[in-house]
Amino acid sequence: MTALADPALYQTFLSHYILCVGSLAALGGAEADLGGELAHARTKGSFMVTEIGEASSHLRIRTEARYDAGRRVFLLHTPDEAAAKFSSVAAPGLPQQAVVCARIVTGPRPGRRGVLLPDGHHGGRRAARAGG
Repeated sequence: MTALADPALYQTFLSHYILCVGSLAALGGAEADLGGELAHARTKGSFMVTEIGEASSHLRIRTEARYDAGRRVFLLHTPDEAAAKFSSVAAPGLPQQAVVCARIVTGPRPGRRGVLLPDGHHGGRRAARAGG
């Protein structure tokens, strides 16, 4: 019923709890949501698979994540503008985090996975935390 009464609220709920928080719970456990910011909705969560120039298939993503073992973070690389990620679900005024689908090209577990992109900047660039 909520989807019919308030489609925007439904989409926000789906993106936040099912896709973002659900991915963290399945892949990283409780320690992935430091302080429970996402679980308690103090931070808005997004799930970013869609790339501007491609379909929204996780099988064709071109965004890359390279693991920096010294800092224990993933550095995201977008090869061109067509591979840029976006999310259609926003929450103005609320801190945000996103599970970004990327191709892991270095590190112990290469493949297609989601990495958490926390709200905040690290030296002018965003860095994604490495899970467990």
